[in-house]
Amino acid sequence: MEALLSSLIKLDVPNTHCVDASGRLTRLAFTSTKAVQLTRRFGTVLTMDCTYKMNRFKMPLLHIVSFACTGATFTLAIAFLNAETIEDYEWALNTYKGFMGNYPPLAIVTDRELALMRATEIAFLVAHKMFC
Repeated sequence: MEALLSSLIKLDVPNTHCVDASGRLTRLAFTSTKAVQLTRRFGTVLTMDCTYKMNRFKMPLLHIVSFACTGATFTLAIAFLNAETIEDYEWALNTYKGFMGNYPPLAIVTDRELALMRATEIAFLVAHKMFC
């Protein structure tokens, strides 16, 4: 994870991270400048899903995706989290908002993961929430 962070910094990729008291990387979120541009044009509907235990560090990975007017999907942001808790999801969504500026989504689609559902309610008050 530290190598990924180092690469993101070298490539000047927008990112935010957290470390614990021992200096271990606990959270890492990043996006691209192209994703920010696409969000400003098409980021009215967000789809979010989190995979867990899929990487060697056992860190849940939150993937935030949107759709262009052509129906094509594109990645808005990726976040490696410490755990699937409301606090971790809130951190990821607030980091996403920081990356994208004042372009709130109109609708958010998630699965029925309770912590993610609660965090979207807190971070995006006015967005319509849909569950699959």
